[in-house]
Amino acid sequence: MPPEARQHPQVQADLAQAQDVVAKVAAKTDGENSSIKASHSKHGSDPSPNIKSFEQRQAENRDLLINRPGRSSPLSDKISTITKGVFGQVLRKVALLCDHAHDDGKAPPVEVNDTVQNTLNDGEYRPSTALGKPGLASVKPGIFDPLMTGAHELGHHIAQNVLSPDALLRIRDVARDTLAWDRIIKRNKSLKYFTDPEEVFCRAYSQFVALRSGDPEMLAELDKTLKDPLLNPTQWDAFDFARLQKALEQELKKIGWL
Repeated sequence: MPPEARQHPQVQADLAQAQDVVAKVAAKTDGENSSIKASHSKHGSDPSPNIKSFEQRQAENRDLLINRPGRSSPLSDKISTITKGVFGQVLRKVALLCDHAHDDGKAPPVEVNDTVQNTLNDGEYRPSTALGKPGLASVKPGIFDPLMTGAHELGHHIAQNVLSPDALLRIRDVARDTLAWDRIIKRNKSLKYFTDPEEVFCRAYSQFVALRSGDPEMLAELDKTLKDPLLNPTQWDAFDFARLQKALEQELKKIGWL
């Protein structure tokens, strides 16, 4: 295309629209067809974030560590937080909240950082590519639900390295009887992604950690998701989640995590 043609307003608009379509297709491909498991961008950045200083975050994590229930092998010991600063402390909090939600039998190491390959994704999980090399969970800074997203991405690590495919299918089958599942089917968007057994587990796991840990900040993120009509099919209200939580507890008990 000649350079002068690119300056025409209609041509510029068409190019912008085409670029947007390509970006969306790329995001969908990352989430559904590659080894990278993606949490697609939902709410964008939070206009009123819960701002805490590094010192406040550090003190909060210290309290979580001190008050952690007795654990034989806490999951946080297997999680290395690469990101530094305030957001690094947020990601460290995710690991500690997992400790408050369940014990840990055996799990391979995983690293956590704040760098997603596709900026349209709120979070991503990349499995280990070599023996002895840890998996990588990534959470994008500035989103409204970093704790829920962090737990979701760690859920991919658990699903791929700890739980059996049959366990994921049993959890998915329970989820089929929930109202949230009906809402997803009615929306008829990204069904392959939202109904995938591993994806269902990860969404349920993040909610499980929020409820079992009782952390006010994480529960507020869950509440914000449930109150948003565009997002609430991705999580479950309290009544809807009751049976699904029992299903998760049963599977975690089988592997000695509860």
